[in-house]
Formats: sequence, structure tokens, C-alpha cells
Amino acid sequence: MANRIYEIKASIFRKITGFDWDSGDFLINTFLILLIFTLSLNVYNAYKKGINNRNSIQEEEQKVNQLKAETDDLNNQIDYYSSSEYRRAYARENQNFAIPGEKLYYVLRPEDYKIDYYQVNTDPIQLDNHARWWKELILGR
Repeated sequence: MANRIYEIKASIFRKITGFDWDSGDFLINTFLILLIFTLSLNVYNAYKKGINNRNSIQEEEQKVNQLKAETDDLNNQIDYYSSSEYRRAYARENQNFAIPGEKLYYVLRPEDYKIDYYQVNTDPIQLDNHARWWKELILGR
């Protein structure tokens, strides 16, 4: 009787899987399938980490390139500000120094003197009163 149940079980298993395995083969094959699945997951995770690392490296290289460009710009500014041309221009503009033979003039203005700046009005006609402007355009009033 037990032998007959085992045969039925084996035939059902063969029909489902298409393989003729006994219980020992089933455990070994299950273990191998789980091992292959686990190793595949490890390979996939390593691949994802590699992609993330590559992206991080590219971002860091871009930052390094930006910092190098900024360093070059700052070095150029240092060279410019330490040049004699800049010192001469700074002395003339901010310190009121003159070139030999040049005369400097200082203009005294009263403190309460207001300077009115001309305001540019791009639309001199105010368009909020349409009836008035149509009357003036048509009737000339």
C-alpha cells in the first residue's frame, strides 16, 4: 500500500515537473536552484552598486572640474589684482592719486542739492480712460 502511494506521488510529480526525480534528487535540485537564485541576486546587487559608484565618480569628477575652473579664475584674479595696471587704476579711481603732470579737481556741491533724474516714460498716453482719448482723437478736443 505505501509502495503504491509512493508510485502515485511520483507519477503526479513527473506529470507536473516533467522529470523523474526521487526525494533525494528533489532536495539536491532545490538546493541548487536556491543557490543559483542567491548567486544571481548577488551578481545583480553588485551590478547596481557598480552603476551607483560609476555615477558617483562622474558627479565627483564634474565637481572637481568645476573647482579647477574656479581655481583658475581665482588665480587669474590674483594675477590681475597684483598687477601694476590694476594698482595704478585703483589709486587713480579710489585714492584720488594723479599721474605726474595731471591736475585733479574736486567739485563741491551743496548737501541739500538734489539731482533729478529724467524718468523715461515708454507709454506717455495713459490708456485707462478710453472714452477721453477717442474723443480727443476723433473730435480733436
